[in-house]
Amino acid sequence: MNRFSPRTLRQHYFYLTFLGPVQLLTAMTVAGMCATILAKVPDGILLPIAAYSLVHSVLHFHWIRPTMQCATSPGPTNWFIIRLIFYTLGWIVVSILMFFLLGTERSDTFDARLAKRRGASPTPFSNTPLPTTEELLRQLTAASGALGVFALLICIAQWWIVRRLYTRVWTAKEVEDVFKEMSQKKSKHNREDSY
Repeated sequence: MNRFSPRTLRQHYFYLTFLGPVQLLTAMTVAGMCATILAKVPDGILLPIAAYSLVHSVLHFHWIRPTMQCATSPGPTNWFIIRLIFYTLGWIVVSILMFFLLGTERSDTFDARLAKRRGASPTPFSNTPLPTTEELLRQLTAASGALGVFALLICIAQWWIVRRLYTRVWTAKEVEDVFKEMSQKKSKHNREDSY
């Protein structure tokens, strides 16, 4: 049953807009970790999984402000929904694969035989030895999986907002006003880019 929302349509789009950069920063962090994994591991099952996670993260390296479909519909554009589906499915796969690697019993999963082993000597400022390459790979895999889950939660939050946009009752004037405001911002942004 449709109900009136306690928040305005403008506020819902603000939340959608706010979650975009958060997801971008998360993807950049995961990409950095996966690039480090690729630099450390020579072969094995970790290599293609880290490569997939890196590619999926890099595909987030843009940010588009969510806009309304039209002046009569409060929902976002179809392009936003397609991207959200792609991101959600991708982060599910990244999270599952990374945590699968942590749970595997194969001893060679994190073996970096061709990589230089570190950890034999303590750091100059501490008596704590540096982690071995194997330990570093485990830590990076765990962190990538955890951030993948965080990015997935961001996608779920965006889906929740999109659902509210479609299930709440908005006045025709509010929908039209917000659409006009977004159109003016978009045209102003396009004019600034053309200079």
